[in-house]
Amino acid sequence: SWGIFQALTGFGLLETTIQYRASTFGYSAIGFQPDIHAFAAHMLLGAVGLLGYLLFSVRDEPQPLSFRGLNIAALASLLSWLALILSKSRASLIFAVVVSIVWLFVYLKVKKISVLNKKLVLTACILVVSVIGLSLSGKFWLADMLQQLQQANLTSFEALNKISIYRLEIFAGALRMFAQFPFMGIGQGNFFHLSSILDFMGSPWITQTGGENAHNYFLQTLAELGIIGALSFVLVFLWPFMHCTRVKRLVPAGIAIFAIFLGNFYSHSLIIRENLYLLAVFVTLLYAHCVKEAKDASVAPLQSASSSQNRIETKLSGRPPAGLSNAISIGVLVCTVVLMYFAYQEVSGAKDRFPFVYGSDCYKPTVVHADGWTSGRLVIPLEEGKSGIKLVVDQSQADAKIHPVSISLSMLHQAGHSLHTVNYPRQASDQFSMEISIPEIKRKELQGGKVVMQLSKCFSPSNFGLKDDSRKLGVHLKSIEQF
Repeated sequence: SWGIFQALTGFGLLETTIQYRASTFGYSAIGFQPDIHAFAAHMLLGAVGLLGYLLFSVRDEPQPLSFRGLNIAALASLLSWLALILSKSRASLIFAVVVSIVWLFVYLKVKKISVLNKKLVLTACILVVSVIGLSLSGKFWLADMLQQLQQANLTSFEALNKISIYRLEIFAGALRMFAQFPFMGIGQGNFFHLSSILDFMGSPWITQTGGENAHNYFLQTLAELGIIGALSFVLVFLWPFMHCTRVKRLVPAGIAIFAIFLGNFYSHSLIIRENLYLLAVFVTLLYAHCVKEAKDASVAPLQSASSSQNRIETKLSGRPPAGLSNAISIGVLVCTVVLMYFAYQEVSGAKDRFPFVYGSDCYKPTVVHADGWTSGRLVIPLEEGKSGIKLVVDQSQADAKIHPVSISLSMLHQAGHSLHTVNYPRQASDQFSMEISIPEIKRKELQGGKVVMQLSKCFSPSNFGLKDDSRKLGVHLKSIEQF
């Protein structure tokens, strides 16, 4: 309700959120979440989770909901759908629609309801007309994406990457991270920090922004925790389904978990603490049902000796043969030992591998940031006909007077080899200038060359309490002049 109120009034929204697709279909709703995708993922719990519960599980409950309870649940689901649309999260809405259609067809097949049922046909017609009407309306924010898809070259990765707001580039970078440290990953919480390193992540867009999350919680988990952590993560959710006999009792909590997961394939709402707590509640319900089932079995009255023997035989008959069980156990043990060996090798050698070496997040070959700051390594392509460059620094590092920064300028030719270097050691003042020009004797080798500025160290403004900026910065440039 609060999210719907926000979408209508804009009350309580940040300025950036108010401007997001403001010309189409009202404001963006975020509720009490930090962004639209986290809010949309939360609404999926009602839009998809409650819908799945009403279709598949409500009649299997030991104490079925009353007619009033069913109406309240249906109303909550409808409100969630409305809030999901008002959030303006395109991917979340598309996922919700696709999953709901699949669930509806499964429900019709299980209940053996004809697709030509009058009520069903009428409902479908109303939905189709509504969707077509919204799509044709210039006020519906999803129409923007449809227009982009129509105009874009769908065979071009760059075009699709731009439409996805660089998600495809980020996903590819996450897989690249995983490939370099596949067994134990890069470490929990390190994705944002390491993603800004172009040579490691391989994403120019993230390098410019200074770091990002994967916008896919599962890819980020795989990159940070590796195969071992990802398997442990999956096992937490699969264990109750593998060890409980009355699986139907797990379906409601399972549907809720799936709805939460659905909001994390194209975003990362589980990074928000409250959403993670919500997931933990439903996981607890899975295990609580299994514990209750075990207690019910332990306090059940004893039957006659013959029926007890029959029950034991029935249970044993459902188990795999002893030989197969032993083979599976041995296979699991061997795989565990092999994984542990490779994990040890990976961790023990990580301290000497990029990016876990000194300066990897400082010496990123970047252009000047929008605010004028450089990283510890600045690359400046030389314009045609130019053989030198002059840099004017108007702000140095926060601790430069105590710990002066040394700077070197190198002139490289097209192949990357150094032709000329000029050093500026121990610069302690805030304002100074530097320049480098290629000697006359080497100018013929400079075709397609560039100048590289490398600093002895970087600093983070947040470490000095200057501002909330955790970037690794070099110096602030007033001007760059080529001659």
